[in-house]
Order: sequence, then structure tokens, then C-alpha cells
Amino acid sequence: GSEMCIRDSANTDPFFVLKNMARNLELRVGVLEGATHTDESGRTIPVAEYAIYNEFGATIRVTPKMRAFLHYKGIHLSAETEELHIPARPAVRTTVDEYGDDWAQTLAGLLNRGLDPETALRQVGELASADMKRTIESWSQPPNAPATIESKRSRRDNPLVDSGDYVDSIDYEIRGGRQ
Repeated sequence: GSEMCIRDSANTDPFFVLKNMARNLELRVGVLEGATHTDESGRTIPVAEYAIYNEFGATIRVTPKMRAFLHYKGIHLSAETEELHIPARPAVRTTVDEYGDDWAQTLAGLLNRGLDPETALRQVGELASADMKRTIESWSQPPNAPATIESKRSRRDNPLVDSGDYVDSIDYEIRGGRQ
């Protein structure tokens, strides 16, 4: 048969990798390179940048420019506030933990039925990206601060959804083998 492994690359990247060793193929699912978000000021930033902050949490130093921007958005920090803490909301790792075994079993079943590895990985990529999008869309803990919800374009209290660019950027790609 075909040897497979799931490598949770989420310690450095907002995606995971499923490998098919026999054909040297790799399925990546999550926020892929090239996905971008344009903020209200027209600045384009990689979605992976804030996906990593959400996945692992972050402590961000408050600069005068940030303080002014937050004030403009209606978030008034005290003069003593020097850092903002973003709690971890590990949607990628949670999805892999919850569904990874199912994806591996689905892939094994497709390969055992004679499907070629690239087609099988594509089907698993569709399934895994749908599972990940659903996880992000239903995320609730820890909740956003009331001021954050108020400043969001979506006004939703889902801490992982504002513009929709994060969930929209979830995709899959197959690397290696014949392209």
C-alpha cells in the first residue's frame, strides 16, 4: 500500500501537510502562501500573518501610531497600556486534531479502491478545507473584547471572523509528484 503521515506544520505555518510517501506528494491545507487581506486603509497584508497570531496568540507592543489608530476606531487604551495580548485560537490545530484520522482513513480508502494518489489527495483536500472553514466559522472561545466586536466590520462576536478573508483564504494545494 501507500505510506502516509500527517505532519502538523502549524508550529510555523497556518496549514497542515498530509504526505503520500509512495508518490512523493504533499497535500497542504490551510492558509496558503499568497493569500492577502486589504484593510480599511488600503494596506495589503498576508492572511498568514494574522492567522499565525490567531493560531498561537501574540503579545504586541503598542506604538503611538497603533494607539492613535485604535483611538480612531473607538478603542481607548489607558496611558499605562504598553502591550496588547491576543489569546490563542488554534483553529488549524483543532481541525487537524478533530478530523486528521478521518482524512487519513478517507485517503487510504480512496487509494485502496484504485484512485490515483493525486485525485485522492484532491478529494481529501476538498474535505479538509471544508472542515477547517467550518471550524473557523463556528469558533467562539475565547471571545473578543466588546470594543473589538464593536470595531469589526462584521460586528460578529466570532473572534476569527471579521472581513471573511481568513476563512475565504482556507484552501489546499498538492505539491510534488507530477504537476
